[in-house]
Amino acid sequence: MKIYLTIGFAIAAMAVAGIYTTYSLMTSAWEIDLTRQVELDMLRCRRHEKDFIARRDTTYISKHAAAYNRAAAGAKRIETDAQDRSILRHMKNYQLAFHDITQAISEVGLTENDGLRGQLRTAIQDAEKALEGHDELLILILRCRRHEKDFLLRNDATYVDKFEDSADDLLRAVLSSDLTADGEFRVPDLVVTYREAFRSLVDRMVGIGLDENQGLRGKMRASVHQTELVFEQLHSIADADRERTFNASIAVGMILTALVAIATWLLFNTMRKDAALREEAVREPFTSVR
Repeated sequence: MKIYLTIGFAIAAMAVAGIYTTYSLMTSAWEIDLTRQVELDMLRCRRHEKDFIARRDTTYISKHAAAYNRAAAGAKRIETDAQDRSILRHMKNYQLAFHDITQAISEVGLTENDGLRGQLRTAIQDAEKALEGHDELLILILRCRRHEKDFLLRNDATYVDKFEDSADDLLRAVLSSDLTADGEFRVPDLVVTYREAFRSLVDRMVGIGLDENQGLRGKMRASVHQTELVFEQLHSIADADRERTFNASIAVGMILTALVAIATWLLFNTMRKDAALREEAVREPFTSVR
């Protein structure tokens, strides 16, 4: 009877171990899938972020928000199961940095008629209109405009220095021209206004970041880098958990299989002995009669 109980216990233990192993493997697979989904949504955020910075199109802000909300919801589920693996904090830092960039770019101007770009355009148009008929001065201001556009196109600070040098030349030429006769300084003031408008635009763009390692863009990139590090940790932990669970299930399965084999062998021997005893008991009456 004890052997039957042993076999039954071993089989039950194997069933429990199998269920636990299956559950553990499914949990690990769920965590891996969820982590990958959050990572995918974050990649979508990065794509919409870059599209907005490059194209100044506000539709990418709403797309970014939708992708981020999905990613944040998934990150909350990850942190509920693993509170020591904080990813949501870095994601929030990234979202705040992106929000600051959208605000700053809006201040710069989504088009050449908006924000600081619009003020710059108005200033240069006023200055150019005031210089009409003075070809030498127009050449100088066009040189300023070339450096201005090169800076806006290439985000290269060397063009700011070139602009300043050209603006100095322009201002000196204007002050020595007949446009300032009789103490009239309206034209020089227009040149100064244009110069100050360009400086304000440069300062704001430098604050945003002339490349992805500077300013607000650098801050946002650092948050993304921290998020990517957590993703790598989550993948490594999930893979290690899955491998550990699988190896443990193999070890337990081998032990339980050995127990079942031993119990079966004992049962077989016991049944064989019982059969021999019954056969012996059947032969004894005939032996007595003889």
